[in-house]
Amino acid sequence: MKYDLATAEASISKLATSFGAITPYVQAVLGITLGPQPIGDGGSWDPLSGLGVQGALATAQQHCQTFQSNVGALGVFPTVLKAAATGNDGIVNQLSTVQGVLNDLDGKPASDAQKQTVIASLGNVHDMLNGLNKFLSIFPGPTATFVDEMSGDGEALTQGSSAIASALTSLEANYKQDVIKYSQGFGGDAIVKVLEQITVQMKAQLDAIQSNIATAISLGPQATESLSQLQGVFVGQTTEFNDTITAINEASASQLGSFIQSLDVERGITFWNDACAFAEAHFGGGTSL
Repeated sequence: MKYDLATAEASISKLATSFGAITPYVQAVLGITLGPQPIGDGGSWDPLSGLGVQGALATAQQHCQTFQSNVGALGVFPTVLKAAATGNDGIVNQLSTVQGVLNDLDGKPASDAQKQTVIASLGNVHDMLNGLNKFLSIFPGPTATFVDEMSGDGEALTQGSSAIASALTSLEANYKQDVIKYSQGFGGDAIVKVLEQITVQMKAQLDAIQSNIATAISLGPQATESLSQLQGVFVGQTTEFNDTITAINEASASQLGSFIQSLDVERGITFWNDACAFAEAHFGGGTSL
């Protein structure tokens, strides 16, 4: 049995790093306020009115909202992994039961009860792995789609008439022009203060997107790659456990011990405990969307 802890930990680490870069970008895009904003006395002001960046941001927001809806649950991966591995009916306890049967056999032929205990425990392991695989299978497709969309959005937001840098310059010009217009009317001073607040907030929101987009785009492909690698680790184990269950079903009483030994149960227990600890340590901070 192959318990590939090195690949699992490398995948989890890359997954945490990539989503740790994507998440601030997504939050920044979703945090920006588009369209007219109230300025008092029933009036409103759109700081990005007439600027090409507004359409590009609206598209990026749509992409980020879909991504957050489809992939946000990945943030609970350490919890799902821990439940499958170390819960009351989890993989570690099931493997411990199998190890107990091996210890009891001590080279002797197995009884029917012992064989059925092993088959039941390994079946439970297989079910837990299937559940984990099903959970992970949710994310690769939407992630790959978003990575492609994010690349296109990044191009729109950093180049040409829809670039954020251009919008920041135009935003300042719009603000100064409208300050003159509103300051001459009734309640102008109060409105000008609101315009200033909106402008400062918009600049901060645009700066947040601009400062996070390049890193998010550069690490996006790593997110899809690491998801695929992590799935491969668990799918591989699922296949091997399934094959072993089939072999044990067909095994004679005297063969059961050798089949259990081929599972390398103690190393399996170490794998699952270490994988859970690694996921909690590396995937906990900054990855939830």
